Amino acid sequence: MNRSFLKWQGGKGSIITEIKKYLPTGKRLIEPFVGAGNVFINTDYESYILNDINPDLINAYYFLKANPKAFMTLLAQFFIDGAEQHEYLNNRRIFNNSRRAGKNFTRSVLFVYLNRHCFNGVCRYNQSGLFNVPFGKLKSAYFPDLEMLNFAEKLAKASLHCTDFEKIIGMAGEGDVIYCDPPYIPTSKTANFTTYHTKAFINADHQRLNAALIAAAKRGAYIVLSNSNTPETREVYLDFTFYEVEARRSSAAKAGSRKAVKELIGIYPQKKKTSVSFCLLPHHPDYIPITFSIGDK
Repeated sequence: MNRSFLKWQGGKGSIITEIKKYLPTGKRLIEPFVGAGNVFINTDYESYILNDINPDLINAYYFLKANPKAFMTLLAQFFIDGAEQHEYLNNRRIFNNSRRAGKNFTRSVLFVYLNRHCFNGVCRYNQSGLFNVPFGKLKSAYFPDLEMLNFAEKLAKASLHCTDFEKIIGMAGEGDVIYCDPPYIPTSKTANFTTYHTKAFINADHQRLNAALIAAAKRGAYIVLSNSNTPETREVYLDFTFYEVEARRSSAAKAGSRKAVKELIGIYPQKKKTSVSFCLLPHHPDYIPITFSIGDK
């Protein structure tokens, strides 16, 4: 398995093998919610459309793709000088002060630095757009040099976008494959992390996503969707066929409390059943043809 250079809450590294079972062959993979890019880096399509509403994430991909050597050189300097909490907080302040700078190379490098040094790789902003994740209290932060080189090389096949998911799904047509990993529908009232950059991803957004995906399927695209194993997920995405997979949660404070949970992988359109006829002893005068259906297994 190839690993992303980013740590990411809800990242698909732990279940990438399961996801790939449901991804068909095709020329182009479209990811409206690319996140850390674990599906992207572990598949082999001719081209990719990668999108995320978080401009810091997409800008980091943009600058890494444009000049990986310069990106990694500056990042290494931040790693060397920023291993302690007070240095982390200072770098976070610099990052937040530059939030109106647009495509800013140093800010993009700092985004990766913060990701590798903050608590569990959580990416969280307050309503003012300020990154507010505390220091991760790491003994040492792993510098993902090989992961960045692999990612940068693969980005040559990708176009990068930072816009609403509906616009990206609207690009899909005949033969495209869409993999969707939106914010999850909460499994309980206390497990309700549904933040979509600086705002909540609410039920109306899931309804809008479902409609966009079905419209894309009618244009000839094939859809694979990840989400929480809840009745609400099955209700919103009513026309999908769902399969349960076991995933390991990585956001708990203590490693011992990070339990495996069931998640859903949905596909659309549903696999069609095929009727097959056969008979035993076809030359016997009393033979009876038997017809049965083969489901998706």
